[in-house]
Amino acid sequence: MSWSALLPASAQTPTTPYSRSSVSGSYLAARHAMVQRDAAAASAYYRAALRGDPRTADLLTRAFLAVIPNGEVDEAVRLAERGLQPAMNERVSRLVLCGRNLRQN
Repeated sequence: MSWSALLPASAQTPTTPYSRSSVSGSYLAARHAMVQRDAAAASAYYRAALRGDPRTADLLTRAFLAVIPNGEVDEAVRLAERGLQPAMNERVSRLVLCGRNLRQN
């Protein structure tokens, strides 16, 4: 079952089907999707929650960890760059950025 099927028809737009959910609703849906091993839904819901609350380091970390298994390397790099601020010391972020730098050279 697709997570977008659970959203009301008015929330299902081609560009951002998850954008009409609340931050807490998106967060809970993402947690459930992770338990169900639905990487695409988890990634989309964590990113929707992060759009609603961009300053929460835990959401940034969870969104980052959700996009990697979904194969969204470019998005992982963007989130890793955001996460490498003095308040966050994320080892996986550093690993993704190192991988990007190796690929570019």
